[in-house]
Amino acid sequence: MSHSAAMTAPVFGTLKGRCSATGFGSVLPLALALGCTSSGGYTGGPIPDGGWAFDFSLPARVQLTAVEPSLGPMAGGISVKLRGVGFEPSAQARFGNNLATGLTFQSPTELTVTLPASGGAFGKVPVAVRLSDGVTALRPDLFSYLGEDVSFAAPIRLKVGSGAYVVTAADVNRDAVPDILVSSTGDSIVYGFISRGDGTFDAKPTPIGGNWLWGLAVADLTGDGIVDFAVANSGRGALTLTTGTGTGEFLNATDLPSGVKPYGVVAADLDGNAQPELAVVNNGDAKVVIFSKRSGSSFVRGQSYDTGTAPMWLESGDFNRDGKLDLVSADFGTNTLTVLLGQGDATFRAPMTLPSIERSSYVRAADLNRDGKLDLVASGEGEMNLGLFFGNGDGTFGALQKLPIGGMSGAGITIADFNGDSVPDIAAVRPFTAPVRVFLGRGDGTFGPEKGFSTAGNSVFGIAAGDFNNDGRMDLVASDGGDNSVSVLLNTTVSR
Repeated sequence: MSHSAAMTAPVFGTLKGRCSATGFGSVLPLALALGCTSSGGYTGGPIPDGGWAFDFSLPARVQLTAVEPSLGPMAGGISVKLRGVGFEPSAQARFGNNLATGLTFQSPTELTVTLPASGGAFGKVPVAVRLSDGVTALRPDLFSYLGEDVSFAAPIRLKVGSGAYVVTAADVNRDAVPDILVSSTGDSIVYGFISRGDGTFDAKPTPIGGNWLWGLAVADLTGDGIVDFAVANSGRGALTLTTGTGTGEFLNATDLPSGVKPYGVVAADLDGNAQPELAVVNNGDAKVVIFSKRSGSSFVRGQSYDTGTAPMWLESGDFNRDGKLDLVSADFGTNTLTVLLGQGDATFRAPMTLPSIERSSYVRAADLNRDGKLDLVASGEGEMNLGLFFGNGDGTFGALQKLPIGGMSGAGITIADFNGDSVPDIAAVRPFTAPVRVFLGRGDGTFGPEKGFSTAGNSVFGIAAGDFNNDGRMDLVASDGGDNSVSVLLNTTVSR
């Protein structure tokens, strides 16, 4: 008797393939008794050796389905539950190459162990449960060691004209490496720095006209597959749109009148037509104004919505998980955030107000505690804290929680995984001071103490993240209005 399909240990999950049983003539039930169960029905009659061929699905003896918690410290020492099927009292568990201690057999579906120290590794590691006969369940995707450090090289200074303010990172020349755009409040130029992919850059400025350029949004606004940008031209009371060439150059600057002192701008698909709309928040008249796509590069002004007074920034995200993008503004004058829940047609429900930190000026959205619901991080010029708002998944948020920062917070924020442990971290800057401050996330909505990194100047305002040297690590770029520069901080965190 033989099974012609390979069924050797270790296995996990469900083994699928072809199976034949020989030595039974045409007696199919005896083949099934060997462990082959039909998942696709009889597939072709007797085979030449006298057996039968059919599809089969063979459940593994041991399976690992969950590790709780899914994050742990590099030092180990915490209790961890392993869930699955087929566990035995004599089983062993490993995290990466390290044997877990204190294994307690709770049931065939649950083990508890003491997490071993990582031995210097962080980020995702494979977890294995091995039975006494060698049959093993292995999952590479269920557990991560939290990184405990992050480092950046000395800043690379890139010169701009006058008043570098808002900075963003985006691939504007289609080489899959992010480039840098920075708006200027002094000389009405958007400065582009096109990455060579090795941490060096070529300067490509775009004259805009007007004065006091502020927020930037980068997207394909013309539908030609090449990214363009829109910049809030506060002095003109307009959004200025440009057309990208795909080489890092931008042409044909045109204005969309938007209101009094536009500041923050978002490009996002607000009506579900797979094309970006534009939303801008006006600091002077406290309104969010929507511009919907008409055809080609043409936009038409839509509805406007009230915010708190003197709004400074605008962010988008799906806050109630209905598949429709929402907006939130940071309102400097009323110490609030204003949430606008989208209806999927570039219109929004009545504004909702969240009490925020004093003089709220920036807001960013990300899932900080990895529960599948977007949270908010706000900065404000009135206190020495960042504000954290944890989403409930229905468009509402929990009460303000504060994350101390060394000085008034009220400037740029960016959120990314800076130390490679698959957990979101926060980088923030204080207005017109240095250094850049990084808070490493723990995956549960809490953060480690701030770590400071120097910039070329001492008057930073904007910050963005991107992998500028193509090494798989997230770098930082900070704009400095006093030094008239941007500082690129290349990530040097050691991956293990």
